Amino acid sequence: MPSVYTSLRLPAPPQQIWDILTDFEHYSEWNPVIQSISGEQCTNGRLHLQMKNPRTSKVRKSDPIIKNWSPVCHLHWRARPFDLPGLFTEYHHFILQPSADGMSTDFEHFELFSGIFAYLIKYIRKITYSDREDAFNAMNDALKKRAGHPRK
Repeated sequence: MPSVYTSLRLPAPPQQIWDILTDFEHYSEWNPVIQSISGEQCTNGRLHLQMKNPRTSKVRKSDPIIKNWSPVCHLHWRARPFDLPGLFTEYHHFILQPSADGMSTDFEHFELFSGIFAYLIKYIRKITYSDREDAFNAMNDALKKRAGHPRK
């Protein structure tokens, strides 16, 4: 299954990182990729995202369904850009684990792709998975900065 995987250590405990990730109202203040996000914050809740590709500046919308909402631990949503099961599905994950001292967070940010277009999508839409990796890294860097300078 094709995937894009990033990880880093964030300079704040998991609860603070979770609070930033779930403070949808303020994403536009810090997130260069997800420009807006709203929706039900629960498993099976529907989200509404507007995302910007940092490489091309193209904006796309997505309305994924939350598959796992485990506070301070795991956020996972599923998106189907073509709205047809089996063609192309994105499984987006944020996993938070406390460091040994509990003062920082080991953060995993990744996406898995399935469906018949998963292997062909970079040719069909002229979007490479490296665009996703760039976007994830841009968001991760912004999250790290936000964690070091939380909202007042």
